[in-house]
Amino acid sequence: MKKISVLLLILSLAFVATPALAGEHGGEHGGSNMYLDQMQTTLVRGIKNVVGAVAEVPMTIQEYHEGTGRPVIRHLAGTVDGLFRMVVRFGSGAWDLVAALIPGHQDGMPVDPETLF
Repeated sequence: MKKISVLLLILSLAFVATPALAGEHGGEHGGSNMYLDQMQTTLVRGIKNVVGAVAEVPMTIQEYHEGTGRPVIRHLAGTVDGLFRMVVRFGSGAWDLVAALIPGHQDGMPVDPETLF
């Protein structure tokens, strides 16, 4: 049992250290760590999308409110579309939070606009 826990500890340290050292070759940023820069950008985008997902509902209702047609139908359609957009934005942000830790997968899932704020 002790050997297994030591092996798991070594493997977990290897998995943590490998991504942190992945971008230290210098590159176009003059010696800065490109992986950490991309990870930070992806984490911030993910947090903004998770937190801002709730704002999709009132923003979409407002878009539909300014259209033509019956107000009740427009508001119901705006609510349904806003809920769908909220789920998509939340999923995109959640994926960004997970993918930020995987080297080379910081592009995320496309949402338009990329963030609401």
